[in-house]
Amino acid sequence: MVTDEKYLRNLISEPEIVLLTTKVALRPLFGWAANQPLVLSFLYLFTDDPMFYYQGVALPLALCSIFWLIPFYQWYEEHIDKNI
Repeated sequence: MVTDEKYLRNLISEPEIVLLTTKVALRPLFGWAANQPLVLSFLYLFTDDPMFYYQGVALPLALCSIFWLIPFYQWYEEHIDKNI
């Protein structure tokens, strides 16, 4: 059982307001741009109409995942990255 004073103090402390950093906001956009050659290559190799599937599935999915991942990157920056 953890009874460390620092641990207990962190449990009862007021939550901090953390603003979204530029690094966290740009990371998914950069990952999306870096991933596009792989996605387009896959679609050209394995589909009969790559632009149809890109516009209909790949692009909307990628855009949704960008906004989905931003809070996870923020959480990682706050909690995990400091401990490494």
